[in-house]
Formats: sequence, structure tokens, C-alpha cells
Amino acid sequence: MTRISRVRRLASLRPTATPNFCGRSPFITTRSLSSTPCLRADEPPAAQVESAHIETESERRTRLKLPPKQTIADTEAEIAAADPTYTPATSMADLEPLPQMKTWWNQPGNWGPESQFSGFGVDSRQKITDPSLVKVMLKRAVLEVQALQQSGQYDALKFKRWAIGGKEELDRVMKGELTPEESATVAAGLQAETADQNSTPIVPPLEEAEAAVQSWGIDWMSLTLNDETKFVIRKRLYQLTGTLIPDAKLAAANTVRDLVTLASVLPKPKKLYHTLQAEAQSLPPNLKIHGRRITPIDREKAVGRWKVIEEELKKRDLPVTGHGDVASHREKVWLLGKR
Repeated sequence: MTRISRVRRLASLRPTATPNFCGRSPFITTRSLSSTPCLRADEPPAAQVESAHIETESERRTRLKLPPKQTIADTEAEIAAADPTYTPATSMADLEPLPQMKTWWNQPGNWGPESQFSGFGVDSRQKITDPSLVKVMLKRAVLEVQALQQSGQYDALKFKRWAIGGKEELDRVMKGELTPEESATVAAGLQAETADQNSTPIVPPLEEAEAAVQSWGIDWMSLTLNDETKFVIRKRLYQLTGTLIPDAKLAAANTVRDLVTLASVLPKPKKLYHTLQAEAQSLPPNLKIHGRRITPIDREKAVGRWKVIEEELKKRDLPVTGHGDVASHREKVWLLGKR
């Protein structure tokens, strides 16, 4: 282990030069103390006060209903001097209730309609996942994109929010094709600011949707889409159906048929019985599917013996189902830990 070399004596160290403050005046004598802030050299005092006043006024210009300012109530003697008929309250019930500041923004009327949240797509409880209805909405999105391209307004409206429309717009889509006059009408209706901008889109009945899809054929679903058109159609489909196709899956889609496959998501069955019932055609003929557990009574009913068994039990004053007045086993009480 290496040893530390000896330290020289402290006397050999040279003393550090100490600054001399004798010739200087104290700091307190060179600086005047004042509560008034320093003014800018390039700005007069009047300009500063005016600019501060303008900033305060601009901050208060808002569409929100701000809470009232805090005020101090007059004393009882001051009110009695101004109004001789004044009678002070003797209980809490006589006092006027005042709104609390913590619940101010929860009260109706303090938020304007422009501050209310409005979602872009359909509510999750009204999401459309049926394949026939998805095809109708997808057909509508494709026709609207084609109408914008023909009218020359596609570049100006492709990234904006489109109007949802009503029954008339849906009837044009159900026909499957648009005339040049109808294309111009559709393009003008998409950019119109109407009252139903935030309303729910009209959905046709399932029977009419299935009939319309059959009349269209399958040629329109083989239409090839580029990346920009896919994103525009995906945005419109999300606005009409509430189903948002993820970007990773959308990148793999090339045709309208691929979008139908991605957007048509059937609800998951609640029980295994529903899944097997949907696949009943592929099951063997000697296999039956039941929605609940098969009991011995069900087996006797299947062969027609249950009525005979029921009559014989009644003749002998025995319970048809259950144990009747017969007490349960004593061992069962012991196993449950009851005394």
C-alpha cells in the first residue's frame, strides 16, 4: 500500500491576498431602497400603464361566463341606516343561498355551445358493424370522394370535416350511381354548414341495405385505392359508422373489399353455445347443441317417460322435484362447518 507523502508545514504556504474594502463605500449608501419598480429607459411611465391596462382588458374578453367578483357585504348598521325596514335574519333558512365557486363550471349556462364537446364519429353505443350497413356507408364514402374529384373540390375538402346530410343524401347512395348533376349537388352539400352537422347519420333498414348491396354487385369493391384516398375514405367511414380502422391495418388494404373486411366486425358471442350454433351446418348430424345443461328430467322427457314417472311419484306422495319435506343430510351440515 502506497504511503501518503508528508505535507509541508503550514508556515510554508503563502497567505492569500485579502481584498481591501477600506477605500470603498458600503453598498447601502450607494443604492437607494424603494418599493417603486424601476422604469424602462426607452419607455415613458404613461405608455407602460396604458399597455398594462390593454393587456388586462384583452384577457377578460372571453365567451365564457366568468364567476362574479368577490364583494364585501355592508354591516347591519349601514343597511339599517339606508333602509329603515330592514330586518336581519334570525336563522340560516332566512339567508339567500349563494352558488359555490367550486361548482361554478358545472352549472348550466356558464359554458357556451361552442365550448361543448362534440365527437367526430358516431357514439360507441351506436357503432355500425353489420356487413351490409358497412357496405352502404362505404359506398357512400366512395361516391362522395368521386363527386369531389369530378367537381375539382377534392384538394380543398379532403382533410376537412364533411356534413353528415340527411335522408336525401342517403337515397342518392342507395341507387348506386351519381349523375353529373347529382355529383355537383353532393360536393356542394359536403361543405355546407347545416344544422345537422353534429347529428347522427341516418341508417337504412337492414332489409333495404341487403337488397341495395345485392343490386350493386361486387365490381365496385374491386376498386383500387391509393394511400391518400384510403385515409380520406377511412375518415368518412369513421364519421358515419363509428368504426376507426387502425393505421397498421389500413396500410395493408388496397381495395374497397379490404376496407369492408376491416370495418365489418361482428359482435363477439356471449356464450359458446351461440358460436357453435352459428357453425351448426359443419357439425355431424348425430350431434345436438343445447343452450343449457341437460338434466335427467330432460332425458326422460325426450323419450316420453317423464309423465309416467310424475304420476307414480304423486301416487306415493313423493316430491316430483327436489327433496320436499325431507331433511338434508347431516354430513352436509358438518362439511359446511355449521353446528
